[in-house]
Amino acid sequence: QLLLKRTYKDYTMRAIIFCIVTLAVIVVRAEDILKEEDLTTVQDEKWFHELYSCFMDQAPCPEKMIIYKEAVPKYLEEKCASCSEKEKDLFEKLIKIVTEKYPKEFKELMDKLSPKAQ
Repeated sequence: QLLLKRTYKDYTMRAIIFCIVTLAVIVVRAEDILKEEDLTTVQDEKWFHELYSCFMDQAPCPEKMIIYKEAVPKYLEEKCASCSEKEKDLFEKLIKIVTEKYPKEFKELMDKLSPKAQ
């Protein structure tokens, strides 16, 4: 009977932990990665070149840029299928800004990051 109580207690604790972790994952994913301020930030040449160097593995990635390095190739691969409508709109605007302001870097990034290049 003691073994049964312990097993039930362990099972209950594991179920609670599972629910908390699942909820945390849902909450994190519910928050868009791309933000409106990214439209302004990407136009800052210093910031863009830091991000570019990070993406091209030419320099270490500052912590705040790692999420972009992980997300952008996925967005390109799936054509932003998992993006919210707001993120799709922002992604298209960001691509437009980068292609116009940094055409050489954009081509190099696409060569490296696009699924066809993999």
